[in-house]
Amino acid sequence: MVGSARLGKSYAAKQLGRPFDNQSDLDLFIVSSDLFQKLKKEFYLWLHKFETGQITPKSDAEKKYWPENKNKVPGMIKRGFIDTKYIPNHFDYPVTRRISQTMWQLVERLKITPCAPKPKFASVRCYSSWDSFVQQNSLNLNFNAVKK
Repeated sequence: MVGSARLGKSYAAKQLGRPFDNQSDLDLFIVSSDLFQKLKKEFYLWLHKFETGQITPKSDAEKKYWPENKNKVPGMIKRGFIDTKYIPNHFDYPVTRRISQTMWQLVERLKITPCAPKPKFASVRCYSSWDSFVQQNSLNLNFNAVKK
């Protein structure tokens, strides 16, 4: 777990100091080279289908975010991580779909659990290695320290 759910407050530049509450996201991470490679494969399969017109955005959100994801995610992959929320929750991407379904179930379970936090959304970031995790989190902390 990372972010405000772990620390109790956000350390993101735009929300610095904001407490973890029912409007917060639950940000989880996994370090797994194998899972990273599977998600990377699913992303590039989606990207190929998107660029060749085999798949098109169906909602306004997809129309907005898919072009952004197309440009953003390859840089993430080069730095050794990928967020599953940038891959569509679609039958063609079974690993992403299983993770998305699990995160939805987690949020729903928390909603009915007494005294548990009630995040609005849960997401997973997968790192290819612990080195990638440390490098990215160091960059995030340094970036936020400079923005102060």
